[in-house]
Amino acid sequence: MKRMRAGRMKVVAAAGAMLVSTPAWAQFGDAGWRVLRAAAKRADEQGKMLVVTFSSPFCSECPEMDRTTWSDERVRAWLNEHAKTIRIDTATMRGLDERLNVRSTIPVVLIMKGQKEFDRFAGTPDADDVLEWFEAALEGKTRLDLAREASLDGSVAGLSKRYEVVDQLIEVGRYPEAADELVWLWNKIGRGQILSRITLGAAVSRTERWVLTRQMEAVVKKYPEAVELFVPIRDELSARLRDQPTDGDARHEWIFLNDVLGDAEITAEWIRAASEDPLRQDELRAAGTWVSGFLKEQREWALLGSLSVDPLARVRNQFAMFASARTRLANAAEGAGRERRMVGQRRGEILERVPQLYASLLAAGRDQDASKVAAYTLEHYDEPARMKFAIAHAAWIAESVRPIHIQWAIEAGEAGETTEGLLVRLRRALPDDPPAD
Repeated sequence: MKRMRAGRMKVVAAAGAMLVSTPAWAQFGDAGWRVLRAAAKRADEQGKMLVVTFSSPFCSECPEMDRTTWSDERVRAWLNEHAKTIRIDTATMRGLDERLNVRSTIPVVLIMKGQKEFDRFAGTPDADDVLEWFEAALEGKTRLDLAREASLDGSVAGLSKRYEVVDQLIEVGRYPEAADELVWLWNKIGRGQILSRITLGAAVSRTERWVLTRQMEAVVKKYPEAVELFVPIRDELSARLRDQPTDGDARHEWIFLNDVLGDAEITAEWIRAASEDPLRQDELRAAGTWVSGFLKEQREWALLGSLSVDPLARVRNQFAMFASARTRLANAAEGAGRERRMVGQRRGEILERVPQLYASLLAAGRDQDASKVAAYTLEHYDEPARMKFAIAHAAWIAESVRPIHIQWAIEAGEAGETTEGLLVRLRRALPDDPPAD
C-alpha cells in the first residue's frame, strides 16, 4: 500500500456525509478550482450532484449550521444517497471564494450538476429548507423556480421566498434576472405593497408600505440597463400623482425611484414648487418624513428649515418619548434589555435629529426658532456638553455658523469632548460680519 504523500486530500466525516477537506497545497484560486472541478467530475461520473459547502474563520454562523442543519439525520441520509460533498475552507483556498463570488462571512452552499454550478443558497437554511431545495434540484428546479411557483397565489409567504431569491441573484451578480424579478414583484404586489425587509434564511417578519431600496439601488449601480425597466414604473407614478397629488404612498415611491434613477433634482424641484404654493401644502404633509429625509440626504438645509412646522413642539415630543422610555426602564424587571435599548435609541435620536433641526432653522433664517430649540434641548438633555458639540457641528455642516457655536464648542471641550478640529472649522466658517445671535 502506497503511503499518502503530504498535502494529499484527506477525507473527514462531518454532517453525516463524507466532506473532503481542502489540501494543504491548494493555496491559490487556480489550485482550488482544480480541486473543485475534479470533485464535480467524480460526482458527475457517478450520476450524482455535488454539494459544496464553504467555511471560514470569519463565518460566525457556519458552526451553527454544522450543529443543526448538517447534523440532521434526514439531511445526512439524503446526502449519502444522492450526492457527493466537498467542504471548501476559503481561508486556505485563497482566491477561490472570489472566483465563485462567495462571501466568507455567511454560510454558502452550491449545487453542481454536470460539472457546472446549478444553484446556490446563502444564509442559514434549516433542515426542511435544505431538503426541499435538494429534492427540487433532483427534478431540475432551482430556488428561483420554487419561489416563482410559491408566489403564484400572491401570499406573503410565497412572495417573500421570491424576494429572498432576488437577494441571492444580487449576491452572485445576476443583475438582469434580479431586475426582471423586481419589476415582477412590483407589478404583482401592487403599489405600496412590496416587501420591505427580508432576512435570508428566515421567515418574513413584516411588510411595509414602501419599496425595498437597497436591492433596486444595487441593481442599478451594477446593471445600468435596469433603468429602462424602472423608468416606466416611475412614470406611471408621476401620472397617478398628477391626478392624486396627495397620495402619500405613491409619493414615497416616486421620491425613492427618482433617487434610484439619478433624478433627485426632480424631487427637489417638486418640493420647492410645493413649498412656495400655499395651495399645495397638503402634498408635502402627505409625503411626511420622506421629504425631510430626502432634504437631509441632499443637504438642502434651508429648504428643510423653511418647511418645519412648530419645531419646538417637535423637540418636546422627542423628549417626551425619551422620558417615557426611561420610565419604562425604571419600572421594568431586572435585566430589562429591551427597555434599556429603547432608552439608548431615544437618546440617540435626540442627539441626531435635534441638531439637524436646529441647523436647518438657522439655514432658513429662522434664528429665533432655532434659539428656542437649542435652549430647551440644552436644558433637558442629560449630556449637555455632548449636545453642544453636536449642535455646533450641525451648524457647521449647514453652513450656518454663529459666534455662540464657538463658545459651545469650547465649553464642550472643557467638559471632555474632543473639539479641536471642530473649533478650527467653526472659526474658518464664521463670516467677518456674523449675524447677531
